[in-house]
Amino acid sequence: LREGDIEVHWDPQSGTRSVTITLPAAQIFHSELDEEKTHVHDRATDLVAHRDEKLEGDARALAQKEMTQAAKDAHLLDRAGDAAKRTVEQLL
Repeated sequence: LREGDIEVHWDPQSGTRSVTITLPAAQIFHSELDEEKTHVHDRATDLVAHRDEKLEGDARALAQKEMTQAAKDAHLLDRAGDAAKRTVEQLL
């Protein structure tokens, strides 16, 4: 939250007070594959194929990217924003 994200309103005539809080949008800061639960199924190559050492790293990077996209496609950011809103409302 930044300073301008919180506004306090007070009506001196009625004595009512209210607070408006603008929450930042939910974000995915980090996603990570569980290295203990992932493995390479097979690294075999035949006689004419050369082994590409970079291929495994590329596959892991692609999996990481697809995992983040799957979270977005499942609307997890919307659900996280809704949960944050409910939590702040309950605190106030």
